[in-house]
Amino acid sequence: MIVGALEIMRGVRGTLMHPLLLPGAQGPDLLGYIVIAYEERVDLFDVLFVRGSRIEEYTCIHRELRALLTEKAVRFALDSCRMKCRVYLYALTRHAYNAFLSTFQCAPSLNVTVDGLSRKQIAALASGLRCANGILEVIRPAHPFPSIALFRFHSQEEFLEHAVHVRDGRILAYDVELNAIVGERIRAGDTGERADESGMQSECPPATDPPAPEEETTGDSGGEPPASSGPAVPLPPPSPKPDIAPRITLVNDGGNAPPPLTPDAGLLVAAFDHLLGEFDRAGREITGARVERQLPPIIDAVLPGAGGFPGRVTSVASALKVLVVITQCVGRAGPIGKRPLRRLARDIVKEFYQNHQKLLYRCGVETEVINCYRFLAGERPGGGAL
Repeated sequence: MIVGALEIMRGVRGTLMHPLLLPGAQGPDLLGYIVIAYEERVDLFDVLFVRGSRIEEYTCIHRELRALLTEKAVRFALDSCRMKCRVYLYALTRHAYNAFLSTFQCAPSLNVTVDGLSRKQIAALASGLRCANGILEVIRPAHPFPSIALFRFHSQEEFLEHAVHVRDGRILAYDVELNAIVGERIRAGDTGERADESGMQSECPPATDPPAPEEETTGDSGGEPPASSGPAVPLPPPSPKPDIAPRITLVNDGGNAPPPLTPDAGLLVAAFDHLLGEFDRAGREITGARVERQLPPIIDAVLPGAGGFPGRVTSVASALKVLVVITQCVGRAGPIGKRPLRRLARDIVKEFYQNHQKLLYRCGVETEVINCYRFLAGERPGGGAL
């Protein structure tokens, strides 16, 4: 399915090998995907992304339509067809794995069949995308399932260079940065609604006893509500004054709650939080228990806090400390695992920079990420973009 993938198992009948039990029979270093080809639906394929001995994501492909599934949905499909399917297993590199999985988590900005189109027509279609950071996918018919080629591009020119050379099949382009921003806004909106519902009481004046509705509607009850500029009735959507007051309280009262983040800062914190988790997962795959032993003490020293360490990135300042954590972990690695861990950290930081370059520039932390990469690459800090 993916051009360049290493085929490990081909076309085994589902009655002989249950696809959901297949990852448990593999080693901990496996990074790839399982394809379930149903005999009764030749145009429908389930793709299970496997990391080690567990299934990380359940997905489905039907022509150019893709969807995320659940384990329950896959089990139902296997039971319905009475295991009349073929099972394939492939291994991928980390970059190809992440790119393929991203195509299921992103919405394409371009989706067009290029059969019969001239190079000039393809260039005209592709030039309207205006995407400088994304994934180009080329799908061609093949047996038993489509052939998919993935190209990572980091500029409009690089995208056009790949696109105009496609003479047949379908091309799809995914804007990585745009999809990341949209995903963060959706998640922020979901959590914001729940936070507003749970925070209604925190914005109201504290009282020793729960006030009755009629007590809230009397403006001169002489009770203990703190000073407020308006009556104590439940307020409609907040005006500028109620919106500013909680911010002053959060900053000045010395509490544990961090000050509110700007939209760009929130995206930056989420991106660095993901970077730390990716380094942890990938580092354990390369050096085994070494990173698992070294990382928690370093994080406790650099990013002190309670709970899981990815959640400790709560501000721009703490986000930059993720780079310190990564470099210290590489510096403390043993002589055998230091070189592969440094190479891994360098590649992860470079990919992080390329995926979030505009966001890093807007937040004024682009130089810090570049210097971290140059340190990991053994170069002198300073200089231009990667």
